[in-house]
Amino acid sequence: MITIEKLFENVSYTSNADISKIKIKGIATDSRQVKDGDLFVCIKGKDDDGHKHALEAQMLGAVAILGEHTTESGLPTAIVTNSRQSYSKICQNFFEKPHLKLKIVSIVGTNGKTTTSYIAEHLLKSAGYKTGVIGTIGYKILDETYEADLTTPDSFTLNRLFRKMVRAGVEIVVMEVSAHAIAQDRLYGITSDISIFTNVSPEHLDYFCDFSQYYDTKLSFFKNGMTKSAIVNVDDNLGRELYKTLDMPIISYGIDEPSDVFAMEIKRKPRGTSFIVNVFDEIYELFMPLYGKYNVLNALSAITLLKTLKVPLPIIAESLQKLPPIPGRFNIFSYKNAKIIVDFAHTPDGLDNLLRTARTHTRKNDNRIRLRGKSRQGKTQENGRNRRKAFGRGDRHRRQQPYGTVDEHHLGHNGRRERKRKSFHRRRKAGSRRVCGKSFVGRRPACRCRQGRGKVHRAKRAARQIFRRRRSHRFIER
Repeated sequence: MITIEKLFENVSYTSNADISKIKIKGIATDSRQVKDGDLFVCIKGKDDDGHKHALEAQMLGAVAILGEHTTESGLPTAIVTNSRQSYSKICQNFFEKPHLKLKIVSIVGTNGKTTTSYIAEHLLKSAGYKTGVIGTIGYKILDETYEADLTTPDSFTLNRLFRKMVRAGVEIVVMEVSAHAIAQDRLYGITSDISIFTNVSPEHLDYFCDFSQYYDTKLSFFKNGMTKSAIVNVDDNLGRELYKTLDMPIISYGIDEPSDVFAMEIKRKPRGTSFIVNVFDEIYELFMPLYGKYNVLNALSAITLLKTLKVPLPIIAESLQKLPPIPGRFNIFSYKNAKIIVDFAHTPDGLDNLLRTARTHTRKNDNRIRLRGKSRQGKTQENGRNRRKAFGRGDRHRRQQPYGTVDEHHLGHNGRRERKRKSFHRRRKAGSRRVCGKSFVGRRPACRCRQGRGKVHRAKRAARQIFRRRRSHRFIER
């Protein structure tokens, strides 16, 4: 238990009564999860407002309310200007500010956060550090893994994880930071020691108004004093802009653009990728069991992080070649004569990188790629270069026709045959057939074209039956 006086340290609030001596057992933002002795925090969300549920929280045992205005409940209320920011601060106080006892490495970007976090964790452990990971696939404390509900958890769960890490002896935390977490102030009051910027491409536009707002949200993490130093990918257009505008210790990395840390002579090997890295003019040849140029960039960011911690390159090189597979990140399996690649790419840029890399694994005589996965609106509209290279089908394949399920990546390697196949499936999906170039549903009409009275033109199967039966140019329908 903790008193409100101690819980609200460094939090400005007003109240119509003296609430400083009230003792709090826990903190809740969901009225359905309130327990006896809890402080209920009213947060206004996109679809609902926590202030409307204060009375429900009171009935379930809440002893005080924190909100931006008064509520219907008769409980003592602390009124603040921003509930989300105040919630983040009181969660830090509730768990005795565990973030101050950890070295925090944050990874910000659209693609590459999970891969970078796994590479960084592996290299840090090999260098002798005790590590923790907070990310999409799961939360790790040393060798113990917990299921992840969110990429970056809410403030209460985040600080509870930090306290567990402190008690377990963790020294460095590698944390993926999502745009939602930044927009919702889940990390307010927590300053990262080092932050990595991977890249930015359109995503979550159902939550953010447009790409400009999404990009500004990502950049606000660096510009609002939430990190002490930065490692930035300057191969990304917006990363170059960020590199030019930031006023803090900053290191650049890349492949195509001039940078402090860069890779060259990238070569695909049977079991991975080899490249030569230049880290502040220190050159070393490296190998990693990952494929693709984008994974070289992810590795460069982790290598740069290790170098800032004074880890020698030979130790990094030895550890990198022993990197274990990363779940859902270009995992290759063999089945009969085919290669199966499992990857959770879900953005236009991510899917484009996936297809470019998968293209290098195809045979010379058969370069077809079959995609299976959930369609997301607009995710492949920008990937014109990879069209006519992959055949896709959605996750609801029993109900969907092969066209249109992975947007434009469904096109096959043979243009003419593919156009016929697509045309046939469009008519099949609509439940229609064609006579003399016109679609119809139901009983077919007689053909009146110049090629012969009564001749019926149908798609595919029907057409084959017709040509088998006819004995002359004139065909009498039976």
